[in-house]
Amino acid sequence: MTMLDRKKYLTRISYDLEDLSLMETFHESTKFFADTVNVDLPRIIAYMTEQRAMLETSRNRKSYRYSPKITLPPARDSALGLEVCLARRRSAARFSNEAISLETLSSILQSAIGPTQEQMLSADHGYSLKKRPYASGGGLYPVEIYAILLNVAGLPVHVTHYDPFSHSLDIIDTIEREAVLGVCNDVGERLGSSGVIFVLTAVLERTTVKYGQRGYRFALLEAGQVAQNLTLCAVSQRVGTLPWGGYLDDDVADLLKIDNVGETVLHCLAIGGI
Repeated sequence: MTMLDRKKYLTRISYDLEDLSLMETFHESTKFFADTVNVDLPRIIAYMTEQRAMLETSRNRKSYRYSPKITLPPARDSALGLEVCLARRRSAARFSNEAISLETLSSILQSAIGPTQEQMLSADHGYSLKKRPYASGGGLYPVEIYAILLNVAGLPVHVTHYDPFSHSLDIIDTIEREAVLGVCNDVGERLGSSGVIFVLTAVLERTTVKYGQRGYRFALLEAGQVAQNLTLCAVSQRVGTLPWGGYLDDDVADLLKIDNVGETVLHCLAIGGI
């Protein structure tokens, strides 16, 4: 049964589906097959053993070297255990419009994204891999995390990028909050009372160079894991969360100053007081 066959199982009151052939093509294109694995394997092995590939793996994050920085304060521990955070996780219906403290934002980012250990890739050249608290195909970490500061105590509305190695925010732009809410397509005015909107993107070449088209699927899986980390760590800091899929892709990309091709927007997540 193909994806298109499912249309006949919809009830009469359901809306007609759009043509799903592109979805089917995507899924087929990202599969591994027995007769193609031998073609992919040499590239994968080479990427694990060649010095140039090790260098690229060690550089698995964007660097805004010349952008102004917001140095984040030390993260605070959470008194809530994982089981409690899982039980309390909900998509917030509304936010309280209270400002998020920079310490709260720091604690969420450090716990969800910050490096947890370091693995040496090449002792001769000093290449190392800083591992993070979520799975990533080959440790390539194609997902980048941007934080749009809508209502953070003491700060204007900034578009920023999170650098997990220096635990700081790179300031990309300072804008009007209405511009943010417009491109995020704030239906029902639910985002306007939040404190921060996280945007997850993927630098696709970082993973497809090793895994081919399969790397696109790996990037999607990673974005889901990052979003769950951010959500649970927000709950641990007693902050509400709202995953948001209604954003306008290209407009959000313009806000982040990315091309939405080589680096593409995958997901949005708002946090705020509840």
